[in-house]
Amino acid sequence: MAPKDQESAKRSCFFCAVQGDHLEVCKHCENVSFCSGEHQKIHRSENGPCHLFTVATAEGQGRFLVANRDISPGETVFVDAPLVIGPANKSPAACLECFRLPSLLSRDSDRCPECGLPVCHDCQARWNGSSSAKSFHQMECRLFKETFERISPAHRQRIFESIDVADDKRPCALYASLSALRLLKSKAECPQVWNDHVENLMDHEEERKKDQTTWMLSHMLVVSFLRGACRITFSADDIQRAIGIMRTNGVKLDTRSGQASGIGLYPTFSLLNHNCQCNTRTKKNADGNSSIELVATMEIPKGHEISTRYATPQWGTIRRQQMLQSHWYFACRCARCLDPTECGTMLNAVKCWECSSTGYLLPIDPLNIGSQWRCQGCQTEFAAARVIEIILKIETRIEKELSLPSVEQAQYLKVMEILEAKYLHPNHFLLVLLKEKLIQSLIWHQKQPNTSPAARLSYLKGQIKWFEHIHDLMKVVDPPGDMWTDTLHKMRLEHENLSSSMNGDEH
Repeated sequence: MAPKDQESAKRSCFFCAVQGDHLEVCKHCENVSFCSGEHQKIHRSENGPCHLFTVATAEGQGRFLVANRDISPGETVFVDAPLVIGPANKSPAACLECFRLPSLLSRDSDRCPECGLPVCHDCQARWNGSSSAKSFHQMECRLFKETFERISPAHRQRIFESIDVADDKRPCALYASLSALRLLKSKAECPQVWNDHVENLMDHEEERKKDQTTWMLSHMLVVSFLRGACRITFSADDIQRAIGIMRTNGVKLDTRSGQASGIGLYPTFSLLNHNCQCNTRTKKNADGNSSIELVATMEIPKGHEISTRYATPQWGTIRRQQMLQSHWYFACRCARCLDPTECGTMLNAVKCWECSSTGYLLPIDPLNIGSQWRCQGCQTEFAAARVIEIILKIETRIEKELSLPSVEQAQYLKVMEILEAKYLHPNHFLLVLLKEKLIQSLIWHQKQPNTSPAARLSYLKGQIKWFEHIHDLMKVVDPPGDMWTDTLHKMRLEHENLSSSMNGDEH
């Protein structure tokens, strides 16, 4: 950002870009101006630090975040609390506050005393123990209580029969409506917050309508239920927009063992654009609750864009582009995606079946999922469909043969040897994911109660061996790679401590 642009930015509200004589400059950092007390709170919460971003806009890009000063690696850019949280798509009938799984809930004590929906006794105790405790279920509790009193006994019975099933994998139809309903409730209760944070978020309505099966399913499960049985006053368009906003901008919550998946809408985080080689990392449960903290991983000069990533860095370009284009409807054009070799790592490379397995196939146009693939050796070109078919078959085999953590290491090694010899480059992302599954299996074996110290040491050594290869690749495609280095360091330290302990026992 040029000096003239920087001065102009300081004379406009950092959040909404409004200009005028009523603007105030932040007295703590003097890096931004704001137009109202509400926007001041977005920049700096009470007794909190100043956040390090300004909201910018650009044609074809919409709103995004830029640094309002030079940011150093390790600095917190912002901490963001969710506007709403709710069950993820296809959620079972878990606790509506903490998402405790149905198999861990009692049909008697773990039910909301008002509406009868699943709320565990711990969450109920939290409500009773603190008048300030935030409850997302209480946003819809009265609505459901009135709905259940009004609908026919047969309809009510069907709903509660679906809720009373202690099946952790069976989706509950009622839960499909909850995230959108909570978002709409927040609009009714806090219109200013909606106008500031939600109104301009994308919902990809036109793109979602092209998938008529999914569109009609959401209309039946969510729109018809909320407008029909629940009689909410929001229009069908309002509800579909809420569904789209949560689908497009929702962040998967960091759930633990014994919890179903949940999603949250984080107002500031929703303004971050994607880059496969982003300059931040996200720490979830930053305050021991549901907040997320965005931390810089590299130098971000003032005026430069702050980015995150929507897709897993271990995936090859073909998988990342499939995810980005099918879910967010754009093709990433970062340096990694534009390079068929993925910064020289060959994470996407498949063995050529025309030149005695000495050459590797790479997409001619990595951003086009349907692009031809060309052998780097014999230059023969192949249709994308043939390559994708091979990848899908390999994934199916991995899922079929290696889905359980109890599978022995020898079975993993056998599959990896075959895949590397016949089909994939040694660095291919499917082999990376296979090594991650192997590491999880070794961790499982290591933690079994009858595992001897010597065996635990051996399992740890195996984890380090396989993670070192993943670490070396990720340092290239996911710079600066500090997260991967930290994980490797912890593995080595655990191995060193266990080895020292065993040597001490011998003496």
